[in-house]
Amino acid sequence: MGRAQTSGVRVVGIPKGDGLGDGNLSKNAVYEATEMDPAATTVLYAPTWAQFSSLIRMGADLVARLTDAGYRMFVKLHDLSLDSAVVNSGGVDWLAPILATGYSHILTSADALPWLVADDVLMTDHRSIGVEHLVLDRPVIRIAIPELISNADIGQEYVDLMGDAPTTGDSAAAVVAAVERSMSGHGQLSNVRRALAAQLPTIGPH
Repeated sequence: MGRAQTSGVRVVGIPKGDGLGDGNLSKNAVYEATEMDPAATTVLYAPTWAQFSSLIRMGADLVARLTDAGYRMFVKLHDLSLDSAVVNSGGVDWLAPILATGYSHILTSADALPWLVADDVLMTDHRSIGVEHLVLDRPVIRIAIPELISNADIGQEYVDLMGDAPTTGDSAAAVVAAVERSMSGHGQLSNVRRALAAQLPTIGPH
């Protein structure tokens, strides 16, 4: 954080988010490094963990539907979703079901920023990656799971924030439809996303 100021604590941001705004990451560079086709429309699915998450409710079905529709899927699982405990993963080994869906890629690197920069649309239930994605002004699809909000420790301010910027779906079919709408109307909600991103003190240059 640098030298402390005598006037009190100064909010300077989260360094891990700098790559979203400092120009050092680009979509084309990510695809060149990974030797993937930059022209494919890419959906990043980043569900949270817990037995109430969208991963357990509809994850494999959702990824299968989108790959069948021709989208390239990046799946960034929360580390705890790989824990066999029911409270974290529902007791399911999610790597096999997701990989079995076809044209999808499990992202195993700790740093999600290159994949945020490389995607065209993000899907999440309630995970901080959704807030980070606002900085890019690209579509965010919120997967509505009321049980997740009521049973997990999710701050109301975060629930409110994620209720304003994204398009919402509450089933696999509704989420797929939301993805398709977001790709045909990419600029929808752009003003809302940019306004919310401008209020975030935790991301961007210090």
